[in-house]
Amino acid sequence: MRIDQLEVVVDHPEIELKSGPIAVLCHPHPLMQGTMNNKVVTTAARAFNQLGLITVRFNYRGVGKSKGEYGHIVGECEDLKTVVDWVRESYPGCDIWLAGFSFGSFIAYKMANNLGAKQLLCIAPAVNEIGYQDAEEPAMPWTLIVPDADEVVSVQNTFDWLRQVKCSYQLIKLAGVSHFFHGQLMVLKQLIVDRYSN
Repeated sequence: MRIDQLEVVVDHPEIELKSGPIAVLCHPHPLMQGTMNNKVVTTAARAFNQLGLITVRFNYRGVGKSKGEYGHIVGECEDLKTVVDWVRESYPGCDIWLAGFSFGSFIAYKMANNLGAKQLLCIAPAVNEIGYQDAEEPAMPWTLIVPDADEVVSVQNTFDWLRQVKCSYQLIKLAGVSHFFHGQLMVLKQLIVDRYSN
C-alpha cells in the first residue's frame, strides 16, 4: 500500500517541540466501525498535541478514503509501516511514538519493535480478539491504560496475559470505566498528558 492510497491526518500542536517525537495512532477494528476519527483516538491525539507533539492519524485500507479492503491484521500492519516510513521521510531524524486503541493497540504492539518505536501506548488492548502472546514483546517503554469495567474486552484476560509478560511496563487501571471511555475522555486525556509530561 502506498501512502497516497491511505487517508492520513497530521495534527500540529499550538506550540511544537523542536525536533520532538511524532506520535502515530492506530484506530479500532475496521470491521466494527473503527476509524481514525474514533473519540478515544482523537482524545489521545489531543493529549499528545498538548504535550507539543505532532500527531498522525490514518485510516487502514478500506476505511474512509483509504483504498483496498480489510487486510486481516497483516494488511493493517503494512499500513502502519507505510505511514511510519512516510513520517520518517517527511520529518527526518524524528523519533516515533506508537499508540493504539483496542484493535489498534495490537497493531501498534505487534509493529513497535519492527518500526523502532521509542514509546508504546496501548489503550484498552483487545486481548480477547487477537493473540498478543504470539507477538514479540516491546523493547521500548510501554504503557497500558486498562478500564476495569470494560464491556468489550475481558479485564481478567488482560491481567492473565500481563502476568505472562516478561518485559517491564506501566499499567494504569481506571476504575468503573467502560471500553469506550464514555464520559471519561477528559480523564483519559489528562492521564496521557501526565504520563508523558516528564
